Amino acid sequence: MDDWMRYQITGDERYIYAFRRQRAVRAAFMGGSLGAIGCVSASIMTSQVFAKEWPPPGLPKRCAGFSVFFGLASAAISWIGSQHLVGQLSLPQMEGVAEEAKKAASKMDRDRTI
Repeated sequence: MDDWMRYQITGDERYIYAFRRQRAVRAAFMGGSLGAIGCVSASIMTSQVFAKEWPPPGLPKRCAGFSVFFGLASAAISWIGSQHLVGQLSLPQMEGVAEEAKKAASKMDRDRTI
């Protein structure tokens, strides 16, 4: 059971923040890798167009910079973009059921850490 489903069942905000954090980390890795791939592709194209040698000096540093920049930008955009999910519950929250679900979820968390 993922954090989004646990949030839907219990209404506990720690699950939605864990879901948003996982989503932002995933977006950071994807954005960072695409930034580095774009940097390498651009250097290959410019070396062919301007008849320069490849790889140019400083390419690894440049790719690392692009990777960090685009990774942070992707994570920030994902975090801001998932803000609308907070408070959006598709399951009705009933007091007795919510308390039992919270107890079950905390028991599942303890069992997962063992």
